[in-house]
Amino acid sequence: MLQSVFKKWWVILLQGLLFIILGIYVMRHPADMLAGLSFWLGILTLVAGATGLLGYLFAPKEERENQSLLWSLLTAILGVLMLANLMATMKLITIFFGLWFLSTGIFLSIQGWGLREAMNFGWVIFGLGVMAVIGGIMMVFDIGKGAVGVSVFLGLQAVLLGLGFVILAFLKRFVVKKLKGV
Repeated sequence: MLQSVFKKWWVILLQGLLFIILGIYVMRHPADMLAGLSFWLGILTLVAGATGLLGYLFAPKEERENQSLLWSLLTAILGVLMLANLMATMKLITIFFGLWFLSTGIFLSIQGWGLREAMNFGWVIFGLGVMAVIGGIMMVFDIGKGAVGVSVFLGLQAVLLGLGFVILAFLKRFVVKKLKGV
């Protein structure tokens, strides 16, 4: 039984390589990535709202909640608006990520400043926090820089995930060889 779990190590290796390729593509094409992300986020929002509306309509009358109907209707309308104006959706995504970077940078700066006397590493944390604050401000006010920031973040996530899959594949291959030798 255990052997059959580990026999397909090469599938995991292939997945890892595909994630690495995807991550590199995403980092090299930030505008395409942001447009695609905006489109799919709009689709997901629309489907979530439509699903809520269907759930309301098919629910027994005594189980229907007006708040659920209102929330589902607003969600579906938001999805339509997101799809109708992808540029606005792209800007909202970059503002969201920019504010996230900004708040994280402020947190790191405060923590690093407090640790600067206790350890030299505090200055590094403070410096990284300041860089994140600057990057967050740039992402909020410039959609081009925001697209690059979002694509680098997501692309790097995909590359790291791919590397994890590659390592896992070779570990599984090692286990298969060990099991065959036993």
